[in-house]
Amino acid sequence: MKESSLLNTNVKTRRLFIRVTENEIERIKRYADKAGMTVSVYARKCLLKEPVAAHPPEEYFALRRDISGLCTNINQIAHAVNSGIEPPNRAAGEAKRIASQIYDFIKEMAK
Repeated sequence: MKESSLLNTNVKTRRLFIRVTENEIERIKRYADKAGMTVSVYARKCLLKEPVAAHPPEEYFALRRDISGLCTNINQIAHAVNSGIEPPNRAAGEAKRIASQIYDFIKEMAK
């Protein structure tokens, strides 16, 4: 066997044609888009029963940043309290605001 054929085992040279309805193709496109994949990659993974992980929505990354900020504020408050210092109102207010936003986001996602 040639060395070059061993290196190209992932090259897709074969095609598979299937018939679907307009509704089905729209659904497939929507699912592929949600997973952050092309229709071809999505369909291949589904047909081969490989895991298809959904691409997190943009809101997920904003939520991660907010949680990180909340943790920072809580850490600042804990440090102040443990040092015998009055925690800054700004940090407590910001922590409460971020916690409220996180709660609202999770409640909205659960709908």
